[in-house]
Amino acid sequence: MVLATLFSALLAVILYMDDPETPKFDRVTLFYFLAVLLAVGLGFSGGELRYPSMPV
Repeated sequence: MVLATLFSALLAVILYMDDPETPKFDRVTLFYFLAVLLAVGLGFSGGELRYPSMPV
């Protein structure tokens, strides 16, 4: 739940700060990178909850 909250807040910040008229590498690019990392973390933790490893 923490990752989902952080991800939502980060997307809101990106929406506020992004200017599609003038693309450049700046702080928003770092926020995009952080959003990808958070999405990977959410996918991994969701997969762990959905498909726990079963001892054989």
